[in-house]
Amino acid sequence: MANINILDKVEEIRELRRQELDAAAKRHKLEAEISAALQPPLDGSKTEKIGDYKVTCSAKLKRVVDWEALDAADLSDVHRETITRLTRTLDLKNLKIYQTANPAVYNKIAACITATPAKVTVTIK
Repeated sequence: MANINILDKVEEIRELRRQELDAAAKRHKLEAEISAALQPPLDGSKTEKIGDYKVTCSAKLKRVVDWEALDAADLSDVHRETITRLTRTLDLKNLKIYQTANPAVYNKIAACITATPAKVTVTIK
């Protein structure tokens, strides 16, 4: 075994990890404050020039489908494969097309989906 004190190295690693966690918590708090100030759309992004920086806040919705409700819904006018995939994941691109192109059909589909805000990301360049 190499001539090092492993316990010292382990303790140093644990201290560095604690510092990383503290820094991440502080960063998340600052990102939340920036997001609250910029107010990005619920499902999209917003970019602002702040001083010499370009700050982008991106927000997403987490969507969970009630597959039984979707299967039972009267969607005879919809080709289900346009909004779902074989793995039964939601195809957001086509869902959003229905949202603008055919709101009546979208409303039937939306009744089977629970959407909750996901974590907002902040990018500074």
